[in-house]
Amino acid sequence: IFLADRELGQVLRPDTTVTMGTPEFRSTVRINSVGLRGPELGEKSRPRLLTIGDSFTLALQVDEEDSFQARLSEALDMEVLNAGVDGYGVHRALRMARRHVEQDQIDAVLLVLFLGNDIGDTAGFHHEGYPPMPELPSRLTRADRLFGWSALYFHAVAWQRARHARHDPRLSGQFKREARIFRKGVDLGAEVAPTLEALALFSQDCQSWGIPCRVALAPPSFVIDEQRALATFDTMGMPEVKLDLGAPARLLLEQTPPELQPFDLTPALAEANPEGPVYLRFDGHWTVRGHQVVGETLGAELQNLR
Repeated sequence: IFLADRELGQVLRPDTTVTMGTPEFRSTVRINSVGLRGPELGEKSRPRLLTIGDSFTLALQVDEEDSFQARLSEALDMEVLNAGVDGYGVHRALRMARRHVEQDQIDAVLLVLFLGNDIGDTAGFHHEGYPPMPELPSRLTRADRLFGWSALYFHAVAWQRARHARHDPRLSGQFKREARIFRKGVDLGAEVAPTLEALALFSQDCQSWGIPCRVALAPPSFVIDEQRALATFDTMGMPEVKLDLGAPARLLLEQTPPELQPFDLTPALAEANPEGPVYLRFDGHWTVRGHQVVGETLGAELQNLR
């Protein structure tokens, strides 16, 4: 479903419909002719809200009707468009917004900033563009098919990956870089500075467009579940690390340009989680219930957009 893009690395492949799935989830994903997930854009009949961000915005794990965008559309009586793409930090999400605001008559923009890796992705943004994506195989291997359909094989692979994660320099190194912001004693200001600079650009663009823009902070699963946090850091070879899981959100709430009115989704997700999982166990993205909670929370927070 992805297509190489010189400026953004990858975008969604227009006019594509696929079935996604593992034993944890099954979904149908359709991409319209302008590269947004969802139906074709017809003649504008309601105000349009563009949602931008990474895989939490794209939400491949759920069907369109179960996404937070669908619930938000109903709550706000707006047409909510999905411009999320896997791997995007703030800079890339903003450049995606620039492609659509004028073209698609957008009336407001919502950035969903995933605290798990967007801060690192933003710091590593390539301002001059990206090399071509590697060619992917045109057919799934037998192992790929088993991973998608066999619960036994899926859990075996997940267990094996977790067991060996701390000994894999690529996996453990990536996690330790991304998890730095949740450790006590880290210079959080330096870590978050590139993200704050990108948010300032976002604010400037919104002012030039003359439309309201908002920022929602989305936590990784271990932030809302202390036991999951301990297990995650132990698995990655960091059992003795002292954590301050709320520090990144607190700093961003304080220092994001006030006109973007940032708010944190953590309290709502943490409150809802004991009654039923809001994150998939292995995949780590929101469940259908998680999207319901996020959609309801956003609907209440964004009433002033109308």
